[in-house]
Amino acid sequence: MILQSRQNSGFWAPEISFLGDQDGPSERELKSALSDLFKSTDDGVQIAYLARVVYEKQKGSIALCLKADPDIQDQLVNHVAKIFAVMFNTNEHLDIVFLTEQMQLQIAAACRPFFVLNLT
Repeated sequence: MILQSRQNSGFWAPEISFLGDQDGPSERELKSALSDLFKSTDDGVQIAYLARVVYEKQKGSIALCLKADPDIQDQLVNHVAKIFAVMFNTNEHLDIVFLTEQMQLQIAAACRPFFVLNLT
């Protein structure tokens, strides 16, 4: 799977483990700002998680995990990067994972989504 980092450079991670939600005061502010963004994407983002992850049994990271329309993924990366950069230290980064169906099943077992598209 190809992932995106805050620097907007993709990297390959054939294995990812979802450890649980990342939550705290700063994270709740980020989730709120991202939820506002996702509501404005004309149904482009279906579900979003902020998760603690491990790639290939190495060092852990924090990832924004999204089920989103492939046509807007590049735009999402740019918008998320701008929001993140305003809120956090430039030394911090946020990985962005676009979920496959299999990954969505795995993350749902470990995390609660902070955004779910309301189709009503």
